[in-house]
Amino acid sequence: MGLSRKEQVIMVLLGASGVSGLTALILLLVEAASVLLPAYIKFGIVFDAGSSHTSLFLYQWPADKENGTGVVSQALACQVEGPGISSYASDPAQAGESLQGCLEEALVLIPEAQHQKTPTFLGATAGMRLLRQKNSSQARDIFAAVTQVLGRSPVDFWGAELLAGQDEGAFGWITVNYGLGTLVKYSFTGEWIRPPEEMLVGALDMGGASTQITFVPGGPILDKSTQADFRLYGSDYSVYTHSYLCFGRDQMLSRLLIGLVQVSQPRGGRTGLREQSYGHGAGAGGPDPGRVHRTMGAGLVWVIRPRMERTVGMGLVLRPPCPLQSHPAALLRHPCYLSGYRTTLALAPLYKSPCVDTTPPLGLPQNLTVEGTGNPGACVSAIQELFNFSACQGQEDCAFNGVYQPPVRGQFYAFSNFYYTFHFLNLTSGQPLSTANATIWEFCRRWRPATLARTAGCVTTVPQACTSSPFFETATASVRSHGPASSSESR
Repeated sequence: MGLSRKEQVIMVLLGASGVSGLTALILLLVEAASVLLPAYIKFGIVFDAGSSHTSLFLYQWPADKENGTGVVSQALACQVEGPGISSYASDPAQAGESLQGCLEEALVLIPEAQHQKTPTFLGATAGMRLLRQKNSSQARDIFAAVTQVLGRSPVDFWGAELLAGQDEGAFGWITVNYGLGTLVKYSFTGEWIRPPEEMLVGALDMGGASTQITFVPGGPILDKSTQADFRLYGSDYSVYTHSYLCFGRDQMLSRLLIGLVQVSQPRGGRTGLREQSYGHGAGAGGPDPGRVHRTMGAGLVWVIRPRMERTVGMGLVLRPPCPLQSHPAALLRHPCYLSGYRTTLALAPLYKSPCVDTTPPLGLPQNLTVEGTGNPGACVSAIQELFNFSACQGQEDCAFNGVYQPPVRGQFYAFSNFYYTFHFLNLTSGQPLSTANATIWEFCRRWRPATLARTAGCVTTVPQACTSSPFFETATASVRSHGPASSSESR
């Protein structure tokens, strides 16, 4: 009986010198039988279309396989100029045209005689999933524009597809474990060996619009809809995987800001935002710096090996105009932003995301000036409001939002926006989580606007990093301990 497309996908694992959560998308391009012959090097192209940006990856592989699975290397990583393709809803043609530059760069590295034999695929993730929820016709138009551009290119175009969150999580798990050598390893004796199963790591992949958690649990997976099965290098694997849509970094920043706006709304429905400031909420008070992360213990490793760094994306969404706009705007105190930091942004666009389930308050100002207060305790409290922990009450195997999750096991590798934020904070050298957590709070208390002005590129990145870090802590603690860290756990 012939293999199904999904089985063919899993039969061919392609590793890379760099890692993206969707490196394993190349699996969709090569049927298992085609890897055997001919003997010359073959190529494949993947466009990883995330919510905040698109990357092209060029892969190459020889004819031989190890135990039924291909061993493949990365030849090129190219970040497409501009935002993610979902941002071109009003101009779909640009979504397709934006891919041309990286495609041309890849074709230079492929012998011309092999251009038309090079399988090419575009996989879109949470950004397009959100757009499809919001406006399915706009999503179709973007896929049509992408298909038109890639279809007329001198490659073997296999299509552009919207990946399910479960597939995205499973691919990320495969990619990380392949890159770490926990699936198969080339020994000093010149043989391919399979490392012990205990070496397998879990994967935490945070993009701009969603976060995926994938791991091999210690017991059975009771909810079979969260189970992914595949065979690699002659071994069978069953992993738990779930994608939390709207819990990506960009959507979190937007939802948090809107939550603070809603809290400022008094009874009667009209916004309480004003053009003068409120009582200053800054202060060094707040939780023990190790409060949220303490439950993670040594089970989470933030750092991905340096060779993987260049392929993951950053995806900052709340980039204010610079210099700040001078016209009047309402003022909102933000406990996660640095004390004294101010920025101005348009407020109405934040309510257009499908991740926002509230309506704009009456009297919503066109622009909003956000001023940081640097209050860690208030920051953590505001971020925890983004999670529904009460939905898990009475359920043993549940993390948050009522989502089934078996108990986690082993180490986890966090990548994509996890890595970039902690890399920016210089916390990717294997520091214990308690140390990393304490460093974050100290760093974010210490920085001041005058310091930011002297540091190129930090004016928007530092406040976002200081906001993202406690969000990461809350999310990872929740999946590790099935609920938020309590005050008693911080000691």
